[in-house]
Amino acid sequence: MSVAPQQNLEDKKNFVTDDFRAIANFQGYLDYNENQTVSSKVILPLKLQGIKLVRERDEPKITLDCDCAEIRLDYMVDSHSELSDWVNLITVNFRDPRTGANNVCRIEPTGIYVKKSMHYTCVQSKHYECKSETGETFLLFATALEFEVDGDSEKLKAREFSTPPQYCA
Repeated sequence: MSVAPQQNLEDKKNFVTDDFRAIANFQGYLDYNENQTVSSKVILPLKLQGIKLVRERDEPKITLDCDCAEIRLDYMVDSHSELSDWVNLITVNFRDPRTGANNVCRIEPTGIYVKKSMHYTCVQSKHYECKSETGETFLLFATALEFEVDGDSEKLKAREFSTPPQYCA
């Protein structure tokens, strides 16, 4: 049986996009049980190696590039309200280390409400049920997750968040 990695906030490292429009850090792992037996339990630690930002219809999508997976956070931006932006979808693409098979699962709703220009932070362990198109359930454990889009580029260049944190519930 695999053992879950421990949270180590001393190892947190902020990554910024090449254009200094977004910053993020992440610690976490995927937990799944391939054959529903204790011996087939898989824990896949995810080490953040970089981030990317794309926009579709002015809605940012942040991709956390980890060593074994890509985690994409999709914003839903409500231009009519100051309070109703949220991350409406998290998509996880990963390769099973034992079979080499590619897997995709989605988390919705995410429960992450934050204006895109604000610093979201969650340094308590939270898990999200990630459902695949085949009906499999994976668990994404985020022991630390912070991100900000469209912050002060000078602060981001220094790998620092530019707004006070909004903490998760």
